[in-house]
Amino acid sequence: EENYVIAQANDLFDPETRQFGTFDENGEFHVAARVLCRTKDANGVFGEPDELPPAQVDESRAEAVRLLGDDAFWDACQRTVERSLARFAARGIELPRKDYRFTVLLANPENPVVRASEGYGGDGGIPGSIFAWLVPGGRTMRRLPAALAHETNHNVRFQFVRWRNDITLGEMLVSEGLAENFAVELFGEELAGPWVARTTPDLLEQVKPLVHAGLDAQGLAELSAYLYGDETAALMGYPTRGVPYCAGYACGY
Repeated sequence: EENYVIAQANDLFDPETRQFGTFDENGEFHVAARVLCRTKDANGVFGEPDELPPAQVDESRAEAVRLLGDDAFWDACQRTVERSLARFAARGIELPRKDYRFTVLLANPENPVVRASEGYGGDGGIPGSIFAWLVPGGRTMRRLPAALAHETNHNVRFQFVRWRNDITLGEMLVSEGLAENFAVELFGEELAGPWVARTTPDLLEQVKPLVHAGLDAQGLAELSAYLYGDETAALMGYPTRGVPYCAGYACGY
């Protein structure tokens, strides 16, 4: 546990390298071995992390640990990252990052954001590092490789498009739309993530005017409100904009 770093706001984040860690007394940055993703509630208090911290991985999680330790699952995940990167190389796109690391963590089944995403998700926004989390089970383990393809697409994009704190909702829709279309191209629409699949065509048409009105929105609070929808935004203590679950993702897709 001494290697754990809890990423709260941007206090432990180096914007130059987009890596989490700590600065020592000499100003030298040390990359964190692991990161816990946490969100704030409406009172600004950090809630339970999306992933399970070591102290909560006890005998009651034995079956989840056993499932997560399946070699075939890890092989499938690694092949997905390699296959995703190879798609760019095959088109003559030379990636600045040559080495990549990925991991999959045990998700916290009690976390409402994890439940909303049907037990799995990921993050690929830090070039060279890709991680995902899931509540292990047949369905989530079958679907996670498609999510890893989505995150690998992000990982490539942010090697060429530098992240900015003033990024707009319109730019985020492009990023998320590209990533999920990439995943669907590799794995088929049946494995599209719930962040796009749960928005029906009729609902999408209702949401488009709301999202269109917010295309110039900036800042984490506003972006989250449009991308993740009201329920998740409220859990994070952010404003709501009348958007159903992840309908902003669906608009980008």
